[in-house]
Amino acid sequence: MGLTPTPLSFFEFKVHQEEYHGSMDLYTNDTRVQSFKDSVEAFYPTKQNTMTLTDKNGKTWQYSSCINNNSGYLCFIGGDHPYTVINVPDNPQDKNILVLKDSFGNAFVPYLCEHYGNIIVVDVRWTNMNVYEQLKDYGLTDIVFINNIQAANSYAWSKMYMAAVGEKLP
Repeated sequence: MGLTPTPLSFFEFKVHQEEYHGSMDLYTNDTRVQSFKDSVEAFYPTKQNTMTLTDKNGKTWQYSSCINNNSGYLCFIGGDHPYTVINVPDNPQDKNILVLKDSFGNAFVPYLCEHYGNIIVVDVRWTNMNVYEQLKDYGLTDIVFINNIQAANSYAWSKMYMAAVGEKLP
């Protein structure tokens, strides 16, 4: 893409949560899973940014950064929501990226604040919008797909992506 990554040493690093058990702990409530612990670590963007997210009920929320104080993995872009817009005033406002993602994309999105003026994030699992119709005149310069490895070979995911651009698969 012709972008030079910002060295990690330039970012502010924080251990956001020291004992993180992950989604499987919540799903299973199994004591064997609870014995596995990880930490949530975050590299904060070097540039100021604001974030507006729209939840499943259509309510919008404003944040002063794309990394916030929510617990666990939810600190990255506020978790999974149908539609999120991040603005980085110090970057060119005509450099816009669309991120189509599942939860695996959440921790990646803050790194885009180094290069893009506007970052539009759509979680196709939760949106009902026609992404093409909504954003066709937005002036997107790039599009990135970020998903778990199983999504790349999944008919169900293909259906969700096609539905997001107004097409139906059988």
